[in-house]
Amino acid sequence: MFKNLLCIFIVLVLIANTSSSQITNYNFRATTGGSAAYVPITGTSVTLTGSCSTSTDEGYANDIPLGFTFKFNGVTYTNINVSTDGTASFGTGYTTGTQAAPGTGCNYENSNGLSSLVGSRPILAPFWDDLDVVGGVSYSTTGFAPLRVFTLQYSNAKWDYNATGGVLSFQIKLYESSNIVEFIYRQETAAVSNSSSGATIGIAGVGTGNGNFLSLGSSIANPTISSTLEIDTISKKPATGQIYAFDPVYCAAGGAYTGAGGEKISNVLFGTINNSSTSNAQYENFTNVLTVVQPGTTENLSITLSNSYSGDKVFVSIDYNADGDFSDAGELVYSSPASAGPFLNIPIAIPSTATIGITRMRLRLDDSGGTIYLGANPCGTADWGQVEDYSVNIQNCTLSAFIVQPVDTKGCLGSNVTISSVAAGTAINYQWQVSTDNGVTFTKLTNVAPYSNVTTSSLNITGITAAMNNYKFRDSLGGTCTLPGVYSNVVTLTVNTPAAVTAPVNAVVCAGGNASFTVTATGSSPAYQWQVSTDGGITFTNVVDGGVYAGATTSMLSITGATVGMSGYRYQNVVSVVSCSPSATSTAAGLTVNPLPATLSLSVAPYTKLYPGLTTVITATSTPAGASSVYQWFKNGVQVAATTTNTLSVDVDGLGTYTAKVTDGLGCSSALSGSLDILDSASTKLFIYPSPTTTGQFQVRYYSAPGNILARIVNIYDAKGTRQSSATYQVSKTYGQVDINMVNAAKGVYWVELADSNGKRIGVGRVIVL
Repeated sequence: MFKNLLCIFIVLVLIANTSSSQITNYNFRATTGGSAAYVPITGTSVTLTGSCSTSTDEGYANDIPLGFTFKFNGVTYTNINVSTDGTASFGTGYTTGTQAAPGTGCNYENSNGLSSLVGSRPILAPFWDDLDVVGGVSYSTTGFAPLRVFTLQYSNAKWDYNATGGVLSFQIKLYESSNIVEFIYRQETAAVSNSSSGATIGIAGVGTGNGNFLSLGSSIANPTISSTLEIDTISKKPATGQIYAFDPVYCAAGGAYTGAGGEKISNVLFGTINNSSTSNAQYENFTNVLTVVQPGTTENLSITLSNSYSGDKVFVSIDYNADGDFSDAGELVYSSPASAGPFLNIPIAIPSTATIGITRMRLRLDDSGGTIYLGANPCGTADWGQVEDYSVNIQNCTLSAFIVQPVDTKGCLGSNVTISSVAAGTAINYQWQVSTDNGVTFTKLTNVAPYSNVTTSSLNITGITAAMNNYKFRDSLGGTCTLPGVYSNVVTLTVNTPAAVTAPVNAVVCAGGNASFTVTATGSSPAYQWQVSTDGGITFTNVVDGGVYAGATTSMLSITGATVGMSGYRYQNVVSVVSCSPSATSTAAGLTVNPLPATLSLSVAPYTKLYPGLTTVITATSTPAGASSVYQWFKNGVQVAATTTNTLSVDVDGLGTYTAKVTDGLGCSSALSGSLDILDSASTKLFIYPSPTTTGQFQVRYYSAPGNILARIVNIYDAKGTRQSSATYQVSKTYGQVDINMVNAAKGVYWVELADSNGKRIGVGRVIVL
């Protein structure tokens, strides 16, 4: 009982509050969106014509293109006319002296509200009064068919002739398909002129009289609105973010109870519509949400409810003949049984006779046990439930989709590139977009340099710049048979810098040696290719890794084991950057390969066998003889000398196996020569030298078989036969040297006795100390 009484009370209140706000085809609503609601546009500036000192005061412009077809009060339009006095007309274009356009003076004021605009109707009046729009008028069309938005912007308008500065900025927004009209406001810093008698805000149709206009009673957040009383005395500027909207409606509908526990529609699935709502509003306008369907086909509909009861029913109507109502046969497309839902996969057959174009779909949730139960009636307000409206685009067409996606594109700095896509479907419209923030936001492109063909399948970009590197692009599809939000893959433009390359340096090597050539290149990810010329630089061919070459496609070419036949070859590097032409080619560097000394032979004279006191000379002969050669001598594999001469003197201390190699003046070395042996000459003689000795120091040598390590006893006797000293020595060489020191001995003749370790005499000799 309480529920029924509460419903009746709410309905009566709603009827009282809304009956004066309804005129044919439109429902008024006011919302407050705050500072974010008014978003200044960057659009096309309107060239204004006027008779005052500035065209921003009493100025006008005609035939501004909307960019789409807009229906106002049942009539379609593609252009709009604008006056700086805060009105825009769908009717006859403004002329000098026309009301709401330049008058005979420059202080033309609003004196009779919307009735005074009869010559320009139908008309939109976001703020009709004597204004000077010092910031100018501009417009833009954004979004994609069939949900584009046209914005007409009045910037920084002075209010009345003696205003000190901009008082108010405001916009008119027209919405494709839903045909909604919005006025959006932003306050500026200057105060309202005290000479103004007041402004008018509202809309008017072609005819005059009551019922042909809607006039706001004030500029507050929730003003009254009337179709019978014109208000031209608004004296306060609307708040920043204030929105006044005029929604075309078929007929008013709703469910009165809006409390948190009221039944409501929480989700609708139909075609590509997948819309969820948690609002408790009795009526929700989702006409900006639509799907495309084809006559003669079937689409499934699913509806989910919240806070529902077993007695709830859902009714769905579609205006198939687009005549502005749901009363024709077959337009009630679904009536549910009494249930708390959900209602899933309901087949909705689209008649083959349905009118082509965008039409309305209405869903009503109603409690069959309510006091005001409207059921299948699409109009009126019930005491429970909710009503939602959607748009359905009926078309004999195939939905558009991309069949060939664009791909990442590389271009050379300053060059031209093309990015392409291919879509299939009916009545396809293309619109390319660009993102300069790595894909966070995308902006619709226009045919302004460097871009062209922005509404075709292939986008042309002329003279790409370094700043465009890593720009992101995508294509979007629009048109009658395309749902909003059909985008291609996002692709990246890479702007490459052309290549430049330094010169390699000439290389000189000996035959069999290694050489390398190096370049330094700049540009975007340069690619290298070494080339060789075997005919002195007349022709070049690409070097391939293998054999003597490595690094053919790097910045350094390595040559291992160069041959004399390669002497005179020339090498260059061709550096390329993807999409940049021509490539950069370095200057060529030459390779010189010097031959090695052919052979090196050794000879010895006058002796090949030595004993103490003899010296022999080993001679190295190079064939051919090299200039400024350096000879390296080796005994038993260890280098013993390096000299610019080809001879080496050897005494008994140098016994061993000798080899040599020669390095010529070009730095080329021969192979190691053959070996030559300098041997000992066996003797039983005891060698004492020098004798005489002036220092008292001398050597004693005696032949020992190779490899023997022997102890020797050296006894020194004076001329009288008295032994002056005796010492034992180890001898490890053939003619091992025993050093004797008699520095303090008296001058005279001394006898030297050499004995073995047993004291047996081996030899005796004489030495004179001076």
